Amino acid sequence: MLDLAQIPPFEPMTGIRGGHAQTILGAYWPVARDSDQGAKFLIPLDDGDAIVAHDRCPASWQLGQRIVLLVHGLGGSHVSSYMRRMSSKLARLGIRAVRMDLRGVGAGMPHARHPYHGGRSDDVQAVIQYLVSLAPTSPITAVGYSLGGNMVLKLLGELNRDECPTLDSGIAVCPPVDLRAGSEGLARLGNWIYDKFFVKLLFSQLGQRLRMRPDAFRGAFARRPRTLREFDEIFTAPLGGFRSAHDYYARASAGPLLSRIERPTWIVAAADDPIVPIDSIRQATMSDQVQVTATRHGGHLGFVGRRGRDADRHWLDWRLMEWIAALPRCNPLANFELVPATT
Repeated sequence: MLDLAQIPPFEPMTGIRGGHAQTILGAYWPVARDSDQGAKFLIPLDDGDAIVAHDRCPASWQLGQRIVLLVHGLGGSHVSSYMRRMSSKLARLGIRAVRMDLRGVGAGMPHARHPYHGGRSDDVQAVIQYLVSLAPTSPITAVGYSLGGNMVLKLLGELNRDECPTLDSGIAVCPPVDLRAGSEGLARLGNWIYDKFFVKLLFSQLGQRLRMRPDAFRGAFARRPRTLREFDEIFTAPLGGFRSAHDYYARASAGPLLSRIERPTWIVAAADDPIVPIDSIRQATMSDQVQVTATRHGGHLGFVGRRGRDADRHWLDWRLMEWIAALPRCNPLANFELVPATT
């Protein structure tokens, strides 16, 4: 496993130091076009829904070599910029990358009646089990971003060592391991813009799904939510089988399970993240298998760095690839000299 003491520190792009600036720039920084989107797999779930996964398998990859599963965050999909960047870079390193659309979003929107939420770690496990059926001897690293990071950590904490043995490692980027604290943080003065953004985005996605799947959300549109907490109270909790938003936050948060993780796991976060409070990560009890890197700057999924240190400004991408490439059974082509500078 990579010695985290040796990773280069994050140095923010000149003039883009604050958490809000890093968050916004990271979300809207242009991503190079890539015509190779990989094969699509429709993965059935036990409740009749299905999930779509996008499998990008380089020609040099061989059975038995590592697979990386990428799990997006709240309001995202397989086309989110961080998902596209990592899939493309991993493929150029000869590492097989699979991007998962959470239940009911992206390409999977027509295939799910039930919505996703931060506690659906079993959905991540279903995709992993499908990958095992395709490549039973290949180790798997699960990488989750934001809400997807909570789901990955929750799954890692739920599994015993002998369960799902090919899942041998995990990474969580800016994970809201305390969903209640994250919701309350969005409601604070100065962060309300993110609260409104997520509610508008999620409500729009619900409307799209209702038009596509009239059998979903029957009777759920009692009133329009104004905050993420209200959204979780009105939609996420009842549709996900929880008694209330408070019940959802308590049962779906990965924080209480971090002490039980038995596989090498890396959490990457920023102290100035305006969406996920860093204290929720710092105060959690971790197992000795979990390492945490908390940078001073970086925002939420931002980490836009200075020019010249890496092939592009996405400091986070390169650190994740270094960590993954140090794991056993990666494609021997996985060296960073092969990767040209990209946007």
